[in-house]
Amino acid sequence: MPRALIAFEPPDGGVPEHVCELALGLREHGWEVEVAGPAEASIYSRLDAGSVPVHRIGRLRRGFSRPWDDALALVALVKLLRRGRYDLAHCHASKAGMLGRLAALPTGTPSVYTPHAFGFVGDVGAVRRVLVPPIERLLARPSISDTLREELVDFKRAIADGTFDDMDARYVRALAKRLGA
Repeated sequence: MPRALIAFEPPDGGVPEHVCELALGLREHGWEVEVAGPAEASIYSRLDAGSVPVHRIGRLRRGFSRPWDDALALVALVKLLRRGRYDLAHCHASKAGMLGRLAALPTGTPSVYTPHAFGFVGDVGAVRRVLVPPIERLLARPSISDTLREELVDFKRAIADGTFDDMDARYVRALAKRLGA
């Protein structure tokens, strides 16, 4: 049975709701799922009721103003990934996305990231607007499934045949280039 660790940071709102539904749903599809998040979150009682193990990381907090807490949360995630021998780390939201992907590197755990929104857009401080984008670019690793690669090849054929409009063709070409397909 494949094992996944789902990591998230905001304690309430849409991200934890998505994580809860995903964790419970993956279990129904044969995955062994555990969740790592902040000390308190709105979804923990539902995860407990669904027998999904929860790892509360007290230093995983909102914002980027406590670099020491972020470093300790990173260490906690590395230890958790090493102990858990997960097949996948699925990270949600900006902070957990950054820390989770960093923690996955030394453990060799494949990781995926669902941003939900970007931590450098909107009403955020100047430091966050300046520092987060290069970190996101550094951690971004395009990946492509065989199915998506085949679909892109089919789309490129359709472009050559003239069955795509110009806007769709530009999008498919850009996506194919970015993913190396």
